Amino acid sequence: MTVVSEALVNQVLGTYLNTFLTGVRLPVQDLVSMPFGGSPATLQVSASAALISARANLRRNTAGLVPLTFRFFGRLQAEVRPIGGGDPLASFAPEIVIEVDVTAALTTLVVNDHIQFGVTPQGSHLGDIRVIVVDGDGMPPDIQSRVVQAIVGPPGRTAAAAFLASIDPNKLRVTPGTVPAFYDFTVPKPLQPGEVWAAARIATSRVVYWPMNGAMALACDVPGFTQGTPADLTDFRMNSEISAATNLDFMQAYFASAVLPQMRNAFVKNNFRIDSINFLRFTHRDLVNGPADYLELGLNCSYWTHDFLHFAIAGTTKISDIDVVVPAAPYVYGDKEIRLTIGMIEADLPDWLDVAILGFSMILPPLTLFLPAIIDSALHNALVDVSSKLNGGPAPMGATVREDFALPGTSGPTYRFTPKRMVMQCQAGERSATIHADLRSVGQPELRVALADQNVTVDTQIDRQEIRRNGGLSDSITARLVLPPAYVQRKDPNLRVRFETTLNGKVVPEFTRDLRMVGDLASMVLGKPIDPLVLSIDTKEMVSPTKPDQEVRISCRLYRSMGGVTEDLYNGSVYILSVDPRPDELKPYVQWAHKAIYYDRYKRVVASRRSKIHKVPGKGGCRFSNQYLSTSMYLPGKFISLRRFTGLPFDLIDIEDNRDLVCPYCFFGGPDKHPNQFIEATTDLTGAVGKVFKP
Repeated sequence: MTVVSEALVNQVLGTYLNTFLTGVRLPVQDLVSMPFGGSPATLQVSASAALISARANLRRNTAGLVPLTFRFFGRLQAEVRPIGGGDPLASFAPEIVIEVDVTAALTTLVVNDHIQFGVTPQGSHLGDIRVIVVDGDGMPPDIQSRVVQAIVGPPGRTAAAAFLASIDPNKLRVTPGTVPAFYDFTVPKPLQPGEVWAAARIATSRVVYWPMNGAMALACDVPGFTQGTPADLTDFRMNSEISAATNLDFMQAYFASAVLPQMRNAFVKNNFRIDSINFLRFTHRDLVNGPADYLELGLNCSYWTHDFLHFAIAGTTKISDIDVVVPAAPYVYGDKEIRLTIGMIEADLPDWLDVAILGFSMILPPLTLFLPAIIDSALHNALVDVSSKLNGGPAPMGATVREDFALPGTSGPTYRFTPKRMVMQCQAGERSATIHADLRSVGQPELRVALADQNVTVDTQIDRQEIRRNGGLSDSITARLVLPPAYVQRKDPNLRVRFETTLNGKVVPEFTRDLRMVGDLASMVLGKPIDPLVLSIDTKEMVSPTKPDQEVRISCRLYRSMGGVTEDLYNGSVYILSVDPRPDELKPYVQWAHKAIYYDRYKRVVASRRSKIHKVPGKGGCRFSNQYLSTSMYLPGKFISLRRFTGLPFDLIDIEDNRDLVCPYCFFGGPDKHPNQFIEATTDLTGAVGKVFKP
C-alpha cells in the first residue's frame, strides 16, 4: 500500500488541471426583480468565471469520498434596468471568486504498469457554492446580496452541475501512479542479456483508495496472496510526502512460487555458475547488540578451478554443490541511493569472486518491487544491470533511486522522487518493508537573458548575479520568462508579469511594464500585441552601448493579483555591467557591498548594504572611502561585491540630479554643498595618502 500527503494530492491535481482544464468557464445568467429608487426594476446578472484552481481537503469519511473545492474567478456584469426597458439605471462590474464544493468519487485508471485515480462524475455530489466579492465596484449592499443569491441559487447550481458532469477522469487525476497494476519481475541471464533467466507476472485484483485526515491511502490485493480491509489502512508516513509499504509475506511467497524455481543453471562469471536459488526470506533476530531485520538469499553454486591437484584427486576441475547464504540489510544513503550492508558469508568461495558484487547483483533486483509503481519499471531494469559488473567493473556501492519525471500524460512540470528512509520489519505480525520519500514538483520558472554574444539563465539562489562585459553594453538585450508546462493556469486572468529595467539605479519607464498574462499574446501596447513573458531592450534608446561603467538591472516578477491581495510566484533579477578592462588600480571610483547584522528589538536581521560611489583614497576620497581596504570587509559571510570603475555612470553635468548615487563628501565637500561651491584644493582625509591635490 502507499500513503500520499494532501499536499502531494493537491500538486498532482493542479498539474492535471493546468494541463487539461485551461479555459473552462462557469457561466451564470439570471434576471431578478427588485425595487430601485422606490420604483420596480430588474437586476440582470451575467457572469462567466474562469476555473483557476482545485484543492482537496482530505478527511476520513465512511463513504470514502474526496472533498474538493473548485475556484472560479470572473468580472461579472450587474445592471439595474427599468421594468419597461430603457437605459440601465445603474451598472456595476465587480470581481468575484466562486467556490464550488464537490464530494468526489474516484475511478481507477490503468496507465502503463501502474494505476492512478481520477475524478469521475458518477458517484460525485455537488455541495455548497460560495461567493467572495473581491472588488465590489461600488455595489450597494442590497444589490450585492441579490447578485450573490443569483450565483449560489438555481442558475449557479445548474452551471456547477454541468461543470461536474463534464469532468473526464483522465484529465483530472488526483494521485501519481503509486499502485502497481501488476507485479512483473524479469531478469536476463548475466552473461547472455538476450536470454531470460526468470520472468514472472501477476496482476493485482482489488484496488482501493481511502481518504484520511491530511492524507490518502492507496492499496491493492494480489489474488492468492493478500486480502485487506480499507478501514484498516493507516497513515504511516512519518512526515514524508509519500510512503510505500510492501507485504513481506507476499514477496517471500511470490518469489518462492513464481520466480526462484526459474533461476537455475546460469553463469554469472565465465567459470562461476549459480545452479539454483533456493530461497529469499526476510529474517528477524534478537542479537546481543539489539534486534536485526534483514533478508537472506540462499544459493547453490559451482565453479571450475585451475588447481591441478584438485583435478588429479577428483578427476574434474568442477567444484560443485556449494551452499551460499548471503545476508543483507538495505538502507537509504544520501537521499539518493539504496545501499546494502552485506553480512558474513560462510562459504568456501574462490578469491577471484567479488562477493560484494554477487550480493548486489542478486539482491538489488527484488528490492525494486518495494518502490512506488510510478518509478519501478525504469529502476528495475537499471538495477538488474548491476549483474553485468561481475565481468570486470568495480563493485557498486549502491543503486541510485532518486529520479526526475513528468506525471503520466503530461509534459511537465518535473517531479522528483527522493528517498529518505527504508525500514524493514520482519518479526511476526508486522512483516513489511517501507520506503519513506519525498515526491514534489521541482520545475520552476526561469528568467533567460539573451545578449548579442551570450545567453544567461538567472539563478535565483544568487543574491546578486552579474554579467560583466568589457568595453560596453550589448546593443540589444532580451529577457524571457520561461514557465514549465502546467506550472500555472494559463487562462487565469489574475496572473500578471512585471518587468522592471533600471539604468544605474534609476527606473527606465520605456522598458518597465506590468501586464496581465492571459494567453501568450493577449496584451496590447500602443495597439500592438506583445508577449507579456518577453522584454526586448534596445540599449541605445537609454544609453550609449559603448559607454563604460554602466549598470542595467532587469527584474521580473510573476504574481497573482486578486483584489488587493497579491501572491508572488517568481522573482528574479540580473545585473548587466559594462566595465573598463584596464587594471583596477587606474580607476578613480569605487563602490562596495557587504552584509550587515543588526537587531530589530530581539530579532536578528541580516541585510545587504551597498555603498554610494566614492572617490578612491588619494584621489579625493573622504575619510570613509577606504572601508573597502579593511580586511574585515572580506570575512566569510560578509563580503558581497567590489566594483572599481573609470567614469561615473552618468554624465558629469548631471551630477546634481544623481546626488543619491554618490558620496556627498567625495564629490561635493559635504551634504550641504553643491557643484558651484567646489573648492580649489581638497585634502585627502582617509590617511591612506595624506596630501593636498587638485580635484
